[in-house]
Amino acid sequence: MKRQSYVCPECGSENVKPDSSFNTVFSVGNISDWTCNECGYSGVMPISEQEDERDEELEDVSRQQKLFYYVSRGLTLVLLLLFFLAVTVLLQ
Repeated sequence: MKRQSYVCPECGSENVKPDSSFNTVFSVGNISDWTCNECGYSGVMPISEQEDERDEELEDVSRQQKLFYYVSRGLTLVLLLLFFLAVTVLLQ
């Protein structure tokens, strides 16, 4: 999945925020300028599209959680079976 983010044209950083100065907000009516938190550049920021690596990490975590769930559920069933077998042997 592609992720869109604003990139500073001066230093290439994605650490940017909307410029909320009085002139920018009230002259345009919306925020079109951004400020770079790294180098201080203020102005129009291009949008960059990048592959989101976090999606793959989340899929791996999800697979691991599912595997753990099914394994733990299987172990629970085995333990219950062993418990009932032990109880029936002891009651005989």
